[in-house]
Amino acid sequence: HGGSYPGYKTQTLIQLDGKVGVIVLSNGDDSNPGDIAQHLMQLVGAAVAKADAHPKPAVAWDPSWSRFAGTYRSAFGDTAVVELNKELVTFDPVGANPERQSKLVPIGGGEFKLEAPAGGGVVGEVVRFVEPPGGGMRMYSGGSFSDRVAVP
Repeated sequence: HGGSYPGYKTQTLIQLDGKVGVIVLSNGDDSNPGDIAQHLMQLVGAAVAKADAHPKPAVAWDPSWSRFAGTYRSAFGDTAVVELNKELVTFDPVGANPERQSKLVPIGGGEFKLEAPAGGGVVGEVVRFVEPPGGGMRMYSGGSFSDRVAVP
């Protein structure tokens, strides 16, 4: 969650399941606390994920998860979800590096955990897909959601 008031900008990111949070407070209209918070969360999130690297039982690939593939749109931009070698991966479809993908690792109960390379997305964030009544698909992550706007 971000906020601003003339002369001040803020950004807060929290990974509830990882018990990690970052708060950036700035006193400048030309600052970008969102980018700073994202970078800090990547560094801290990766360290926490590594420290909490207890072996967990793997969840086998379920072919029904292919239905989650598509392009999702939120107020913050688009995210592509693609099935690749019996895994779901995400990437920015208009970004400079589409080969820089994050995995959606199944954790059970229709939820996935975001696993990103160093310097990638937020590590450990829980992602879930919901099929609302009346059709469509919605992807929830980090307290926000994206609606599917295209199916592969």
